[in-house]
Amino acid sequence: MINLIAITCHNKKDISGHAGDCRNYLIYKIIGNIIVAKDLIELSVEEALHNTFHNPVENPSHPLFKVNILLTGGIGIGGINRLKHYKVDAFIVAETNPDVAVKKLLNGTLIYLDPNSLQPAGNCGCGGAH
Repeated sequence: MINLIAITCHNKKDISGHAGDCRNYLIYKIIGNIIVAKDLIELSVEEALHNTFHNPVENPSHPLFKVNILLTGGIGIGGINRLKHYKVDAFIVAETNPDVAVKKLLNGTLIYLDPNSLQPAGNCGCGGAH
């Protein structure tokens, strides 16, 4: 089975928060329990999840809707639920090193944070009126 894992990386090296604003993602291709590829994708401003989620047009071809798992330092409940619509499981992690996070995910030791304790109430946790 092939799995794709996306990780928010604003600076292209560390796991960053606010997935909605992030435009740089590391994409790990996993076969079995082995990392077989790691690539960086750069989204346009229009493709940022915040813009995608608040745009009334469905975009099933969005590059992040092809992954199985998204790891980030921050995402609201609304974003998590919208990603589930595309069969993407999103998790907030405290780990900042993407390679370490993926290895911990694969060996079952990655710790997930509760999004309810980290985000303000509202649709996506961004604080905007949507």
